[in-house]
Amino acid sequence: MCQFYQGRLLLHVTLPFEEKPKSNLPGDNLKYYRQRKSLTTRQLAEHIDVVPATILMYEQNKHPIPYDVANDLASALDVNADLLYDDFAVFLSTPYSEALKDIRISIGMSQRAFAEHIGVIPSYYYKLESGHRRPSRKVYLRMVDTLTRTHPHHSLLRSIIYNQSENRRMIGGAVMAQNLTYIPCGDYFIPNIRLSHTGAQALGKYGRMRRTFLEQNKPMLFNDMVLTETLFPHLWEVWTIVK
Repeated sequence: MCQFYQGRLLLHVTLPFEEKPKSNLPGDNLKYYRQRKSLTTRQLAEHIDVVPATILMYEQNKHPIPYDVANDLASALDVNADLLYDDFAVFLSTPYSEALKDIRISIGMSQRAFAEHIGVIPSYYYKLESGHRRPSRKVYLRMVDTLTRTHPHHSLLRSIIYNQSENRRMIGGAVMAQNLTYIPCGDYFIPNIRLSHTGAQALGKYGRMRRTFLEQNKPMLFNDMVLTETLFPHLWEVWTIVK
């Protein structure tokens, strides 16, 4: 839109008329707001320190945008982070295997029966509940649709929110309460959390080899052992047996 006076340009305003995505999927919103910002995938990738292929994967909805990445993208695009992640991303960022198990037990089904109920093969569901496999968006939506139709009082996200509101979570048999104490660290306060195993025992050659093997070949098991504080006792045991 332009306005002239006596042959001179007084005002030149460009109004964007792009149609917002109707799907409201995080990937579609990401692409829309990236283009409105006149950024290429490479430029946006450089803003958040990832490769361009990652941005394309997010925009094509082939991979959910993690919560922390969504916040970085929202900051780069000057939009609300809620536009860049959905219930599926929230579900994956939580202990979803515990939520599945809680709902299955509350319904009173075995793993095989529950797998058939939500329309997946039992072997696939076993891995979901054990945390050794992550559900796809398609499987997640199928589970939500099935539970909504057959058990409307049971919700995957509601189960997660309820567990978090209990002010405690079981991690490796230890109860972590939300009424944490905090200690000053410079200009910030950080949770005063201490590890149960604080021994200074050396891992040895084979302990380090075992750790490298788990980290590279069994990443989910490795992360689980780190979170439950069972990694170093296991490595010390390996080193003790070998030597």
